[in-house]
Amino acid sequence: MQDHNDRRADVREDQRDPCKKAYDRGCMWGMSGRDDSGCPYQEDILVDWWHAGWREGYEAFMKRHPQQEVG
Repeated sequence: MQDHNDRRADVREDQRDPCKKAYDRGCMWGMSGRDDSGCPYQEDILVDWWHAGWREGYEAFMKRHPQQEVG
């Protein structure tokens, strides 16, 4: 079980690592079944991380919904 201080450290780590945040946001976007045109980032490195997360999330979505198409 994670204590309160560990959770705060995780939040601080997310705030310090924009690449992880971009990846996680992309993953959530993909897991919802949405296409990859919704990237909110402009900076190339963050766009790359967001798309990597999207691919991972979208693969998970497709395993749960094999008949769905990007939408």
